[in-house]
Amino acid sequence: MLRVRAASFFTGFAVASGMAMYQVQKEVWSSHQTLSAQFPAAMSTLGQSSCGPALQRSNPPLSGKLLSSIVNQEC
Repeated sequence: MLRVRAASFFTGFAVASGMAMYQVQKEVWSSHQTLSAQFPAAMSTLGQSSCGPALQRSNPPLSGKLLSSIVNQEC
């Protein structure tokens, strides 16, 4: 009887873990899609900056609040 309960518990745990990993993967992909869509507009904003080439050579690419704080920053 104990083996059946243990097997049932571990099977349920495996299924729940699989579903959680699927949800995390969907959320990460959705975030990636959103950031990818915003990136060209952010780069064009950096290209129009009057601060010179230092902001245009951002390596690695910046995104989100950090990018907007740099773009809105005075030179």
